[in-house]
Amino acid sequence: ADLFAAFLRSILWINGKLDALQQDMCIKNFMFLSAVMSAYYNFENTSKKEWNARELLDWPIELKIPKRPIQLELCRYMFMVSYALIAALGTAILITVSEDSRPWVGNLILDGVLLLIFFVYARNAHVHDPNHLPTAFFKPHTGFFHFPGKMAAIMSVLLAASLMGARLPGLYFHYASLSDATVTDGYTYDNAMLLVVFTIVPLGCFSNFWSISYMLFRKEFTAAPGSYNAIHDPSINMVSAAVIVEGALDVLSAATLMQLAENSLPMYVNNAIVLFCLLELVNAGQCFALPCLLSGGHDDTPKDLVRYNAYLRCARGCIDLGTIILRVVLWVQYDAVSSVFLVKNLYNLIHTATQVDRYSGVRYYPDHTLFSEYVPSYDWYGMTRVQWREAIYSERSVRAADATAGVHLKTMANVAASLGGAR
Repeated sequence: ADLFAAFLRSILWINGKLDALQQDMCIKNFMFLSAVMSAYYNFENTSKKEWNARELLDWPIELKIPKRPIQLELCRYMFMVSYALIAALGTAILITVSEDSRPWVGNLILDGVLLLIFFVYARNAHVHDPNHLPTAFFKPHTGFFHFPGKMAAIMSVLLAASLMGARLPGLYFHYASLSDATVTDGYTYDNAMLLVVFTIVPLGCFSNFWSISYMLFRKEFTAAPGSYNAIHDPSINMVSAAVIVEGALDVLSAATLMQLAENSLPMYVNNAIVLFCLLELVNAGQCFALPCLLSGGHDDTPKDLVRYNAYLRCARGCIDLGTIILRVVLWVQYDAVSSVFLVKNLYNLIHTATQVDRYSGVRYYPDHTLFSEYVPSYDWYGMTRVQWREAIYSERSVRAADATAGVHLKTMANVAASLGGAR
């Protein structure tokens, strides 16, 4: 259904026959298709026990997912390019309709400074350096002893606030000017809303950058039992893909809510709409942050998946509750209907209650109960009991040999030291 709807809406969009709402729905269809592709890819890898498979297509061409260091660089530069492009286009629109262009030029300069800081200071965020010595905070680091999670959080807040903190209210309150084609030289309010929608791209790239950085930093990609650290748990991909789609829908919800600018509402109502549009973007940011929390390999058991998802839902639930109240008030009192996204907020509230109820039961389980009870270690790796026992025995033998060699070396060093002291 999504494939058919995406195809039909794309054809109509190319022919100029889609309004702003249907354009948002077309983007929604493509996002759901990406989630379906992710689910199918992970299902194939899980059923075949090919946990590290990189093949996307075997026919008609062979297509593989790039290695993680390459993915990291792609995400880094795609984020910077998409962020700069959206910032420049948003600034160009606002300069066209504003009497004073200096604030928007200053905002664009701030965007450039923040991008430069991100490029310089986050360049080696994925490098784990156990011998790293403390240096001045303003100096770029070649590696980190602890993962720079605080730096990631601070950068995300600053970059998001600079990109949309002022531009989104500016676009909303300049609706009348953007609706006048003679003033805007072709820039329209609908195009400005598409610009808001496409903030999904830098959000996704930024989230993937820090997620892969955390993964490479810890070098642990699994929640499975055992000691093999090169497997990425498919369930994390599944949860991340679903949550990212929800975050993208929050961005679409904010853009659709901004379409109410055409209703000539009172100023205090417009202020409330702008506030909740920004809060919907905050919801989207929380969704895109969840994959970063799950990619470290130390707290991504099924219990942790439920726990983090419940925490995320509680944080989102407050904003969803306020948004649905605002949408109902606008519908009843001002006859300003904000379309199907009213149902989206209601669904989010029901999903929040379900997820919190699920966590209230799961939180009493031991950490590894769900794994050890239903998925034996040998079955997880596609082995028999004998193969698993042999693999574990050989690994322990290697570790014991290494430990014995280390003891011998230490003994020889002590003997040499004592002889040197006697001399």
